[in-house]
Amino acid sequence: MHSSRNGLSFYRMLMFLVLLFLNVFAQETAGPVLISFSAGNIPTPVHLSTDVQKIAVEKWEIETASERWRPIGLPFYTEFPKPNLHIKGQFNRNKQDSLKNLVLYSGGLHGYAEIIINGVILGKRPFDYMPFELDISHELLRIGLNEIEINLRAPRSLNEGFPVLPHLYAEKRVYGIIRPLFLYQMPSPTLSNLKLSLNNIRGRKANISYHYNFDIPSDILKKTNFIKAEEWLTNNAGKVIYHSIKFVPANRHGRENAISIDTAYVWSPRNPVHINMRVVLQTNFTTLVDRSFRVAVRKIELSNHTLQLNEKPIFIKGINYYQNIASYIRKNYYGLVQNDFKALKEAGFNAIRFPHYIPDLSVVRMADSLGLLVFAELPVWQYPPELMNKAPLLSLIKNALLRFDHYFGRNPSPTALSFGQELPLHDSSVLRLMI
Repeated sequence: MHSSRNGLSFYRMLMFLVLLFLNVFAQETAGPVLISFSAGNIPTPVHLSTDVQKIAVEKWEIETASERWRPIGLPFYTEFPKPNLHIKGQFNRNKQDSLKNLVLYSGGLHGYAEIIINGVILGKRPFDYMPFELDISHELLRIGLNEIEINLRAPRSLNEGFPVLPHLYAEKRVYGIIRPLFLYQMPSPTLSNLKLSLNNIRGRKANISYHYNFDIPSDILKKTNFIKAEEWLTNNAGKVIYHSIKFVPANRHGRENAISIDTAYVWSPRNPVHINMRVVLQTNFTTLVDRSFRVAVRKIELSNHTLQLNEKPIFIKGINYYQNIASYIRKNYYGLVQNDFKALKEAGFNAIRFPHYIPDLSVVRMADSLGLLVFAELPVWQYPPELMNKAPLLSLIKNALLRFDHYFGRNPSPTALSFGQELPLHDSSVLRLMI
């Protein structure tokens, strides 16, 4: 009797494994299941000026191995393990000037991507969760309808994206276009690399410095020796906090300054305040640049083995926020995240850790507004020593670190970027990388 029960259990287990195999096989042969959801209101990334005009890409269609072209809404994703997705959309340009200085912005694509404009490859991007921008040459564009294609698939090598070794049930790797994607026209002349820093606090005064670069066309530079730079800092009610007029040598291509403002305008979890900065550059009474930015100032440093915010120790009360994509179905994505963050803030938390991934820039902006410190992580998780020393992986890590400062450097909430998790630090080669 005992042996027959064991035999029955064995056959039940065998049947279960056969059914499981058939289910997986059926899913893979049927092709990917594509799931669209609503993004809701998408905040503008803070590295762009507040008056940037987004150019929407419309009439998206998708083709997979199992089905021909059909309409699809963005954002969308699939949990299919090795998808091969072809997506295309249209955007319109109605005059010659609208073809100049066009930029494609993406908050980060989920998958290795080949991006094509009107049949010509614009660029290829690894799966690294990082935002990116691609300049579109006017030679690739035409007046009227233009087409953008994105070929998206799982990475096949280290050159194409971070590998995922551990697999948790709640953290399935997904592929698709989940984060914001739009076009915008870069104004000319350009104003770039705006950065504000809090140097120190003395009583009720915060001493800050700022700098930015500008690129004035050579034909204008030949006619003038100085650029008139006028700057305003205002609060959200429009009150002027600071105003300056300075004549800058035209060949300097930049401006830097140090000023004092009231500490009421210094960002912290208890005081998540933002200010507005407007920069106007003129020559011979002609306005060359007029840009406005949403900015914040704060100072985060590690001093005497203590994390300090604005020169005072801060106690971190944080929580993990996993990327559970499936929870977005039939919901407003950014509205859902906003409600989650508000609930965490009301519960007394002042920090959020994003385990094993770099969050969407728009999500980070929500953390800025609510006063939540952000701890992000490169998706380097449980990698063995032999993988950690591969040149393509080191290149991925280096590029991600450089781009993190460019895209997240003006957000006040990012506090730390982790190199990775659960790495074999007992191995000397891995330890050298960390140091």
